[in-house]
Amino acid sequence: MAAAIHEATASNVLNIIASYGVHSERHSGSWDAFEVYLPTVTKQVAAGVPIHILLPAFPFKQDSDSVVLGPLPDLGEELALARLQGLCDDISTVYSNGAEVLICSDGLVYHGM
Repeated sequence: MAAAIHEATASNVLNIIASYGVHSERHSGSWDAFEVYLPTVTKQVAAGVPIHILLPAFPFKQDSDSVVLGPLPDLGEELALARLQGLCDDISTVYSNGAEVLICSDGLVYHGM
């Protein structure tokens, strides 16, 4: 019985994640990766830990005075981070342990710093 509850909660979490994707606006039906991620998210729910989400290649500002006006985040970065916070907040409405997003930037690799 508990396994079914955990899977139902994981399904609710994945439906929220899918609703944040651009694909959900263009295609009707289910998210292709839903079944791939369901076992992983179900295990996290069963363990009672936050849902761990990894976002690779987040486009942070370049560290170059010729490209940017200053060190603070620009509006695009601010809006992107607010959207990720909204995702975590929405997941918290269906799963009390919420979600954590880990952002990985590859800027140091591609910008030779």
